Formats: sequence, C-alpha cells, structure tokens
Amino acid sequence: MLVEFKLPDVGEGITEGEIVRWCVSEGEMVEEDQVLAEVQTDKAVVELPSPAAGKVKRLWAEAGDVVPVGAVLVTIDSEQSATKQLETEQHPQMDRNTEIHKGEHNASSAELIAPAPGRETEQQTAHKLRSGVPLAVPSVRRLARELKVDLREVAGTGKQGRITEEDVRRYAQAREQLAAEQELAPSQMHKSGQQLVQAIQTAEEADQERVQLKGIRRAMARNMKLSLATIAHCTGFDEADATGMIRMRESMQASATEEGVRLTYLPFITKAVVYALKKHPLFNATFNEERDEILFNREINIGIAVDTPQGLVVPVIPQAGQKSILELAREIQGLSEKAREQKLTLREMQGGTFTISNIGSIGGMWATPLIQPPQVAILGVHKIYKKPVVKEDPLEGDQVVIRRVIGVSLSFDHRIIDGAQSARFMQDVIKYIESPHLLLLEAR
Repeated sequence: MLVEFKLPDVGEGITEGEIVRWCVSEGEMVEEDQVLAEVQTDKAVVELPSPAAGKVKRLWAEAGDVVPVGAVLVTIDSEQSATKQLETEQHPQMDRNTEIHKGEHNASSAELIAPAPGRETEQQTAHKLRSGVPLAVPSVRRLARELKVDLREVAGTGKQGRITEEDVRRYAQAREQLAAEQELAPSQMHKSGQQLVQAIQTAEEADQERVQLKGIRRAMARNMKLSLATIAHCTGFDEADATGMIRMRESMQASATEEGVRLTYLPFITKAVVYALKKHPLFNATFNEERDEILFNREINIGIAVDTPQGLVVPVIPQAGQKSILELAREIQGLSEKAREQKLTLREMQGGTFTISNIGSIGGMWATPLIQPPQVAILGVHKIYKKPVVKEDPLEGDQVVIRRVIGVSLSFDHRIIDGAQSARFMQDVIKYIESPHLLLLEAR
C-alpha cells in the first residue's frame, strides 16, 4: 500500500519549510521513525521521521526546495504490518497533525511510481492539478495583491517554476515601463510585459550576483518587515555605569567556573530586566490590535537574540523570573550553543514575552532594535567602554572619574506605552545594573 507523507502543520503560523537535506533516497528501504529529511522552518531545523516502514518509492522535492504545509514529500510502499499502526498512531516526534493518506489516489498510483527522468515537470503538473494556482509562497501572493499583479501572467524563476518576490516586482516594473512606452512610442505597443521583463533581467544579470534568501535569514526578513509594518516603534537611549556589575561578576566568576558555567554579563542584565518587568508588567504584555486588548503575561519568558552564521535566532528562557543568576547563565550558555549548532527545537523558540538583543560583544554604541511581534518591547545592550563621568560628592565636591559604562536602548510599542512609562522602566533596569547588590536584596 502506498503511503503519502506530507509536510505536517507544526503550528506557530508556519506555512512552509525548506528541505535542508534528504537522509534517504528513492528505492531505499526505511524503518518506521527513521529520519527521512531535515526541514528548515521559520523557527528551526526539524527532523522528519518516517511514519511507516517500507520502500521509498518517490521523493517529491529536492534539497533546497521550499514546500508548503500539506504538500506531499515522500511516497512509501509500506509493509502490511506497519500500515495497520498508521491508522491509529500519531507521529511521535512531530508536535501534531502529521497527515498520512493511504492510497487515496489509486488512479494516480502509476504516476507516483513513475521513473525519475522528467520529475520536475511532473511535479509542476501535479501541483497545478492539486491546487489550480501558480507556485508561490503566501508573502509573494500578498505582494502580488498589493501590486495588483495576476500571478498567472508571471513566469516563475524559482525552484520548480516557483514565483518569487523578485519575479512579481520585476513584472510590476515592466508593466509600468510598458505603460510609459505606450504613451511615448505607440509603434512599440506590441511589446509584451514579459519581453520587457526579460530585457531588464538580462541587463541586471550582467552586473549582479543572485543569492536566494532562505531559511532563517528569509524568516528574519519577513519578521522584521512585519514588525515595522504593524508596530508603532519608538526607541529611547541611555547609559548605565557598569562598574558595580563588573565587580560582582568578577567576584562570582570562580564559583561559576566550578559549576561548569561561563558567567558573562548577560545573566546580570537579564536579571535586571526581570525585576524591572515585575514592576512594569505592561512591558511583559502583548497587544491584540483587532480587539483593542492588552494581554498581560503571567510568566516572564525572556528571548535572547543570538548571532549565528545562518542569521539571527531568538531562543527563549522560560520562567526567567523564577531563576537565579547562575541558572540564567547556564541556560543562556546552553541555548546559545544549540543555536549556533542549529539544534534548537521549536519549543525552545516559542513563548517569548520580552527580548534582549545583546550586541555589546561585537561593538557599536547605539542601535534601534525592532520588536518581535506580538511582544511590545525589546532591550538592546551595547558595548561596555571607559568614559570620564562626574561623580557628585556633597562633602568633597564633584570629581571627574573614569567609569565603565554600557549603552542601552529600549524600543517600545508607542500604541500602548508612552515615553514616561518607557523612561521609568529604563531607569529601573539601569538601577539594577549600577547597583547589582539589589538583585540579591530583592531575590525570592
């Protein structure tokens, strides 16, 4: 019996995934739960285990392809013993809704086991038969609607003829150019939009190198666009005297090392943010614009932006408000290592209520971090550097001293948070950085 294994819906708004690599090949015998492929979603790389034992009859995509949720990935000629289990057993390693369709296209069985040559053409045909619409991801369809472009008139240059964002923009540009030409030179009106598209593309390709945006970087591009389009960003800047925090870290360094933990400044800053969030719960909330509601989160789950070779990812420390500095340091260390090794799970990247972006180790004085929707604020932490400051002393008079200061920038959603609230929150964060002993005094 033929079993079609489809890309499952793993929730969190994920609509598609990119095939990072196939772990099996056509004609290979596989066991149930054997990993078939690694797929990059907007959140993380996940392994797709086989729902059944049997022979791989066909792989419906290639490494690098982007496939929508629900698309058939693999056809397996299952064994009878395994087939019975599939009827009742939920897939063990996917969160939910792995779809298994057994022999539902009997009439197309011959097509399913067709030989490999010409497979791309068959895939396109199969897709059109299934969907009746051109190949394009949701964001491209939204762009087409915004630019009033009919996707049926656009030639896709992506994998398997997929229409890319660039295809749509190029078509719209050519259409405008054609309209202008029709006004200036009626004899050229016979030129089609597609001819102009090809002319523009040829000229561009002579001087440009094309790199398809994929995986995490593509997800980051979409999220940042969504952030700017939907949130009223406002950013405040300030400085904190980090001398006290530096001394406290030095005093704890040896004990942390004995515990096998690398103690950085970030756990202290995270703890300072947690205490500030407890005093200002509005910054730990989410905003539902459609219902004009502010939703206050009971737990404080801190997202930590991590720079990786693949792009920026944000793993989450759950229940950060209940953890010590050493526990925070241990979790930050573990999540950062997994992020750089691309081993984060979807669960480890979900549920954040506030985000810290720490770029101080790289450099830079100031930045305006963009908020992660549906969160309402994000704190940027910058470089620690030496600076002459005035130390006020009512007895001996003011003195200029050298201190180590750290730049902090707070972006907040101005729809629900005003400047005064932002300043109060920032001053509390600064207070805990400058006087870290208060973290111990107020610890529960």
